[in-house]
Amino acid sequence: YEIPEWVAYKLTVEMMNSPKSPRVQDFNPDPAITTTSAHYHDYKQSGYRRGHLVPSADMAWHKEAMDATFLLSNIAPMLESFNDGIWLELEHNVRDWSRAYKEVTVLAGPVFDSPVTTIGKNEVLVPKMFFKAILTYEKDEPKVIGFLFNQTTPVHSRLEDYIVTIDSVEKVTGLDL
Repeated sequence: YEIPEWVAYKLTVEMMNSPKSPRVQDFNPDPAITTTSAHYHDYKQSGYRRGHLVPSADMAWHKEAMDATFLLSNIAPMLESFNDGIWLELEHNVRDWSRAYKEVTVLAGPVFDSPVTTIGKNEVLVPKMFFKAILTYEKDEPKVIGFLFNQTTPVHSRLEDYIVTIDSVEKVTGLDL
Protein backbone atom coordinates (compact mmCIF):
# COMPACT_ATOMS: atom_id res chain seq x y z
CA TYR A 1 0.00 0.00 0.00
CA GLU A 2 3.09 2.25 0.27
CA ILE A 3 1.95 3.71 3.61
CA PRO A 4 2.63 2.57 7.18
CA GLU A 5 0.32 0.01 8.77
CA TRP A 6 0.78 1.82 12.08
CA VAL A 7 3.31 3.83 14.08
CA ALA A 8 4.02 3.92 17.80
CA TYR A 9 6.13 6.24 19.90
CA LYS A 10 6.56 7.68 23.38
CA LEU A 11 6.43 11.38 24.01
CA THR A 12 7.76 12.77 27.27
CA VAL A 13 7.73 16.14 28.96
CA GLU A 14 11.53 16.17 28.67
CA MET A 15 11.27 15.77 24.90
CA MET A 16 8.77 18.62 24.75
CA ASN A 17 10.94 20.88 26.91
CA SER A 18 14.16 20.21 24.93
CA PRO A 19 15.55 22.76 22.48
CA LYS A 20 13.89 22.30 19.08
CA SER A 21 15.58 21.37 15.83
CA PRO A 22 14.50 23.42 12.82
CA ARG A 23 11.88 21.77 10.61
CA VAL A 24 13.27 20.68 7.26
CA GLN A 25 10.70 19.76 4.63
CA ASP A 26 12.57 17.06 2.77
CA PHE A 27 10.29 14.07 2.13
CA ASN A 28 12.22 11.02 0.94
CA PRO A 29 11.67 7.32 0.40
CA ASP A 30 12.82 5.25 3.37
CA PRO A 31 16.15 3.60 2.45
CA ALA A 32 15.37 0.75 4.89
CA ILE A 33 12.49 -0.41 2.67
CA THR A 34 13.91 -2.77 0.08
CA THR A 35 10.68 -3.29 -1.87
CA THR A 36 8.94 -0.56 -3.84
CA SER A 37 8.30 2.62 -1.92
CA ALA A 38 6.19 5.69 -2.21
CA HIS A 39 7.93 8.71 -3.67
CA TYR A 40 7.18 12.36 -3.00
CA HIS A 41 6.20 12.68 -6.69
CA ASP A 42 3.23 10.37 -5.97
CA TYR A 43 1.68 13.22 -3.99
CA LYS A 44 2.25 15.98 -6.55
CA GLN A 45 -1.04 17.33 -7.93
CA SER A 46 -2.92 14.45 -6.26
CA GLY A 47 -5.11 16.65 -4.06
CA TYR A 48 -3.58 15.03 -0.95
CA ARG A 49 -1.04 16.23 1.56
CA ARG A 50 1.83 14.16 2.87
CA GLY A 51 0.34 13.60 6.33
CA HIS A 52 2.68 12.66 9.17
CA LEU A 53 1.65 9.78 11.42
CA VAL A 54 4.45 10.65 13.86
CA PRO A 55 4.31 14.46 13.82
CA SER A 56 7.61 16.19 13.14
CA ALA A 57 6.94 18.56 16.06
CA ASP A 58 6.85 15.58 18.44
CA MET A 59 10.37 14.62 17.39
CA ALA A 60 11.82 18.16 17.22
CA TRP A 61 13.88 17.40 20.34
CA HIS A 62 16.41 15.46 18.19
CA LYS A 63 17.47 16.19 14.61
CA GLU A 64 17.73 12.53 13.54
CA ALA A 65 14.35 11.70 15.06
CA MET A 66 12.77 14.68 13.34
CA ASP A 67 14.39 13.83 10.00
CA ALA A 68 12.95 10.30 10.27
CA THR A 69 9.43 11.74 10.41
CA PHE A 70 9.92 12.99 6.84
CA LEU A 71 10.60 9.50 5.48
CA LEU A 72 7.68 8.34 3.37
CA SER A 73 7.37 5.27 5.62
CA ASN A 74 5.80 7.70 8.15
CA ILE A 75 3.52 9.44 5.66
CA ALA A 76 -0.01 8.80 4.38
CA PRO A 77 -2.20 10.79 1.98
CA MET A 78 -4.44 13.21 3.87
CA LEU A 79 -6.85 15.83 2.66
CA GLU A 80 -5.65 19.32 3.55
CA SER A 81 -8.80 20.08 5.57
CA PHE A 82 -8.21 16.95 7.67
CA ASN A 83 -4.42 17.22 8.03
CA ASP A 84 -4.51 20.92 8.93
CA GLY A 85 -7.74 20.60 10.91
CA ILE A 86 -8.87 17.94 13.38
CA TRP A 87 -5.71 15.78 12.94
CA LEU A 88 -3.51 18.79 13.79
CA GLU A 89 -5.75 19.65 16.73
CA LEU A 90 -5.25 16.15 18.14
CA GLU A 91 -1.47 16.44 17.62
CA HIS A 92 -1.51 19.60 19.77
CA ASN A 93 -3.57 17.84 22.42
CA VAL A 94 -1.15 14.89 22.54
CA ARG A 95 1.72 17.32 23.19
CA ASP A 96 -0.30 18.98 25.95
CA TRP A 97 -1.04 15.56 27.50
CA SER A 98 2.66 14.65 27.42
CA ARG A 99 3.36 17.76 29.47
CA ALA A 100 0.47 17.14 31.88
CA TYR A 101 1.11 13.41 32.42
CA LYS A 102 4.92 13.48 31.92
CA GLU A 103 4.73 10.68 29.30
CA VAL A 104 2.28 9.33 26.74
CA THR A 105 2.48 6.42 24.32
CA VAL A 106 0.87 7.08 20.95
CA LEU A 107 -0.24 4.63 18.27
CA ALA A 108 -1.62 5.92 14.98
CA GLY A 109 -2.33 4.70 11.50
CA PRO A 110 -4.72 4.21 8.62
CA VAL A 111 -7.74 1.95 8.56
CA PHE A 112 -7.09 -0.33 5.59
CA ASP A 113 -10.63 -1.58 5.02
CA SER A 114 -11.74 1.86 3.93
CA PRO A 115 -9.61 2.90 0.93
CA VAL A 116 -10.74 5.89 -1.08
CA THR A 117 -8.41 5.49 -4.05
CA THR A 118 -4.72 5.35 -4.89
CA ILE A 119 -2.42 8.14 -6.02
CA GLY A 120 0.73 8.35 -8.08
CA LYS A 121 2.80 5.97 -10.13
CA ASN A 122 3.42 3.82 -7.05
CA GLU A 123 -0.32 3.52 -6.34
CA VAL A 124 -0.17 4.85 -2.80
CA LEU A 125 -3.35 3.85 -0.96
CA VAL A 126 -5.53 6.73 0.24
CA PRO A 127 -7.32 5.62 3.42
CA LYS A 128 -10.74 7.01 4.18
CA MET A 129 -10.16 6.61 7.92
CA PHE A 130 -7.34 7.04 10.42
CA PHE A 131 -6.98 6.12 14.09
CA LYS A 132 -5.00 7.34 17.04
CA ALA A 133 -4.77 5.75 20.49
CA ILE A 134 -3.04 7.31 23.49
CA LEU A 135 -1.92 5.62 26.70
CA THR A 136 -0.66 7.27 29.87
CA TYR A 137 -0.63 6.58 33.58
CA GLU A 138 -2.09 8.58 36.42
CA LYS A 139 -1.06 7.37 39.88
CA ASP A 140 0.02 4.04 38.35
CA GLU A 141 -3.42 3.58 36.78
CA PRO A 142 -3.54 3.28 32.98
CA LYS A 143 -5.61 5.86 31.10
CA VAL A 144 -6.39 5.32 27.42
CA ILE A 145 -8.31 7.18 24.78
CA GLY A 146 -9.02 6.25 21.19
CA PHE A 147 -10.02 8.26 18.15
CA LEU A 148 -11.39 7.27 14.73
CA PHE A 149 -11.57 9.85 11.96
CA ASN A 150 -13.17 9.80 8.53
CA GLN A 151 -10.97 12.21 6.61
CA THR A 152 -13.60 12.64 3.90
CA THR A 153 -16.05 14.27 6.32
CA PRO A 154 -16.36 17.78 4.84
CA VAL A 155 -16.56 19.66 8.14
CA HIS A 156 -14.76 18.28 11.15
CA SER A 157 -16.48 19.18 14.38
CA ARG A 158 -15.23 18.88 17.94
CA LEU A 159 -12.45 16.45 18.79
CA GLU A 160 -14.72 14.88 21.42
CA ASP A 161 -17.00 13.69 18.61
CA TYR A 162 -14.29 11.26 17.44
CA ILE A 163 -13.53 9.55 20.76
CA VAL A 164 -14.07 5.79 20.64
CA THR A 165 -13.09 2.84 22.79
CA ILE A 166 -9.78 1.09 22.19
CA ASP A 167 -11.85 -2.03 21.43
CA SER A 168 -13.50 -0.10 18.58
CA VAL A 169 -10.12 0.87 17.14
CA GLU A 170 -8.94 -2.75 17.42
CA LYS A 171 -12.08 -4.01 15.71
CA VAL A 172 -11.71 -1.80 12.62
CA THR A 173 -7.92 -2.11 12.34
CA GLY A 174 -7.44 -5.75 13.31
CA LEU A 175 -4.61 -4.63 15.60
CA ASP A 176 -4.19 -5.70 19.23
CA LEU A 177 -3.31 -2.40 20.83
